[in-house]
Amino acid sequence: MIGETALATREDRDRHLRAHEPGVAVLNLDELAGLSGRKLAKAIAGARLVVVRSTEIDALGERGFRAVARWAMGNVIGTLAQVMGKLARAGVRHQVVTADHGHLFATERGEEMRIDPPGGETVELHRRCWIGRGGALPPGCLRVGAAELGWRGDLEVIFPAGLGVFRAGGDLAFHHGGISLQEVVVPVLTAYWDPGRAPLGEVRLRVVKAPETLVARVLALTVEIEEGGLFDVRDVTTRPRLVADDGRIVGHAIMALGGECEGGVVRLTRGAPVEIGMMLTDEDVRSVSVLLLDSESSADLGGCGPIRVRLGVR
Repeated sequence: MIGETALATREDRDRHLRAHEPGVAVLNLDELAGLSGRKLAKAIAGARLVVVRSTEIDALGERGFRAVARWAMGNVIGTLAQVMGKLARAGVRHQVVTADHGHLFATERGEEMRIDPPGGETVELHRRCWIGRGGALPPGCLRVGAAELGWRGDLEVIFPAGLGVFRAGGDLAFHHGGISLQEVVVPVLTAYWDPGRAPLGEVRLRVVKAPETLVARVLALTVEIEEGGLFDVRDVTTRPRLVADDGRIVGHAIMALGGECEGGVVRLTRGAPVEIGMMLTDEDVRSVSVLLLDSESSADLGGCGPIRVRLGVR
């Protein structure tokens, strides 16, 4: 509720937002990640506010796609960083990243962790909370009245006090809506782009030499800073990544000849090509691409590929 207006769905919230902020640009994370700089500038032209949504974690977790959900969780942070850099280059100087809730994601809850619902007059029943009136308080649960939550009326809420779940249908490993710290504490990240610095991504890196086929787990490629940029940047630090054809990160830098390599970050100096050694960490891939990310902003600085993977073939 905002005032007397109920905003029950995303469409309701969009209408309310547009009524109070005409010209707002609303995008989803996947859509934004695939836009070129020119198309992004066109999509947000004239907007004082840009809203970017991501629902991958909830959508996959709640449908029981556990392995894919874990992969999404491991990769969405890198996608967020790249998108933030892209927005900064488009002139969005003030960015706030947050979530609507936290969650629990563990092994499937066994029979001993499944709780019978309270009964009574049930208004809502989910894995991690019951809302209604009356009913019995199950063992290991906590009852909270509406007044204690700042609500009007006589509704009551019952939560599992630990990590158990009600017999309510839905996935048995991914949950939210309860009172654990993991569910109620959400991150808030605020980022500012300093317009006094060179725009992110003005520097580009060029892969001078790379193999067409990878026959061992160590890949060697030669990289240099492109000449002719708008800004005379002397040093660049990059975090090279090997990316599988399904988007997974499957390799990182382990050494550099002609430059510095520490913790997977390589420092290059203008006019001095660097030979980078990269380790493939997953042998079960058919091809990989090289992605050169800015070590601070995760902006895309260049890359190459795809490179076929034929381990042990000469």
